[in-house]
Amino acid sequence: MNRSSLRLPIAQLIALTSLHFIVDAFAGMPSVLLPNIRNNFTLTLTQGVAIIVILDISCNVFQILTGHLRSKSTKPLFMQIGLLLASLVTLIFLVPQSHAFYFLCLIFLLAGVGIAIVHPEALRAVHTIARIPATIATSVFITAGFLGFSSGGYIASILIQRFGATSIAWMALLTIPPILFLHLTKVKLATDDHKNDQDNVSLRDVYPFWIIFLMSLPITVSSTILVRLLPSRLAEIGFDVGFTGKSVLLYGIGSAVGSLVWAQLAHKKGELITTSILMLIGAPLLVLYLANLDSAQAIWLLMISGFFASSTYSFIITMGKKATGLKLGQRMGFLIGGAWGFASLVLLALSKPAEIYGIEKILAAVPLGFACASVIGLALFYKTRKKQILKQLQKP
Repeated sequence: MNRSSLRLPIAQLIALTSLHFIVDAFAGMPSVLLPNIRNNFTLTLTQGVAIIVILDISCNVFQILTGHLRSKSTKPLFMQIGLLLASLVTLIFLVPQSHAFYFLCLIFLLAGVGIAIVHPEALRAVHTIARIPATIATSVFITAGFLGFSSGGYIASILIQRFGATSIAWMALLTIPPILFLHLTKVKLATDDHKNDQDNVSLRDVYPFWIIFLMSLPITVSSTILVRLLPSRLAEIGFDVGFTGKSVLLYGIGSAVGSLVWAQLAHKKGELITTSILMLIGAPLLVLYLANLDSAQAIWLLMISGFFASSTYSFIITMGKKATGLKLGQRMGFLIGGAWGFASLVLLALSKPAEIYGIEKILAAVPLGFACASVIGLALFYKTRKKQILKQLQKP
């Protein structure tokens, strides 16, 4: 294969990857900026968490509601519209002080809709890239989202420290390059009759979907609580917005790198056992990090815990894709929309207890979620292996 034949596919992957990075950067900004938002508009912790939950729930619900739209179309549309809507979060410090909470709710709702409609269409586009294996293209695309989500708050925090809160509005200009790049590279969308690799799945790692979904819930709840509340706790104990942004960034980098590093092991040994063991290692590291939260050096423990614990969700998606029960689209909807939407509702329910008893009390439970998911995974793994051994013994 000559290099010239790869130029267009690589350019298309770069276009989609940059778009995913930027749209998820807008999604990740609010949690890092939450202390600034609360101070600027005099919001309670419960109100601050509520506007973030509006963003998170609209991201997930509208992804399910709109994912089937334009299924026959091959030209992108929702990607461009969604990116522009998502960029509304950059305007949060420009809303009037009067009735600010309601203006923020509207902005975060519209931004969530924008983030939601980008993802299904972008994933359809990834499946049309020629000459690049689908597994590689999808991994690069998903990793860009990890890095974007964790980078958005850090970029915004640097701007705020140097130029003031309203300067993050300039981040809206980041929408221009990927939109132009999508047009120049002539990105197309896969249609509903596009063949997937479901028929070529190995039966070794096929599990009941609802157990995989059950395993996903404590992971999404713990991840959401950690990423959304940690910046506020760091601000409470005296760290500035730059450090809180850096903390989320390093956690995201650890998760993204871990997802790529452990992918080969998961492919060889199986996603379930790999995921279970990695979370079992990551949970104590998170306990150690939270016990030393007031130390700036503990930030590296956070990064390492992300490398083990939260890097595993891409393997949950892979298991969900191969699982038995429901249709493929429904399984992806539950794992991408339903599980994270549920986590957002849990976060909202915990916002008042966090305000009354302290954020640190809620964060202390985060490692338990990863440990719980690990136990479910190990139980399923050994139960399945036991059945396989018994079948082998019963063969004549």
